[in-house]
Amino acid sequence: KAGDNDFSRQFLQLVVLESFVLYPWAMKNLGFSELETVKLIGKIELLCAGQIPIIKQKASIKNVIFAQAEARGYEWMSKGKGGHAKDAEAHGLYYVWHQEAMEESNEYR
Repeated sequence: KAGDNDFSRQFLQLVVLESFVLYPWAMKNLGFSELETVKLIGKIELLCAGQIPIIKQKASIKNVIFAQAEARGYEWMSKGKGGHAKDAEAHGLYYVWHQEAMEESNEYR
């Protein structure tokens, strides 16, 4: 039954994903599209169904993370697996590094 996925709840603490926004200037590129990305996000939301938090991030954060990763000498785990894999890893890194920064700032209060 949808939303009752014990396996997911055992192993997932949260899901980080890139939010989908249809910009007016990009609409022509999606003509006749079945909007597979939107469907996938909907399926993820259904599977998480209030049991597993979902963190949605803007696509623009990837540029920040790519620059930070280069500055830190980060070696991409997704190297050679395509652009979508690297984007997914970037969103995960953004979440982790942001959480670490928040924890560090709280330590000095």
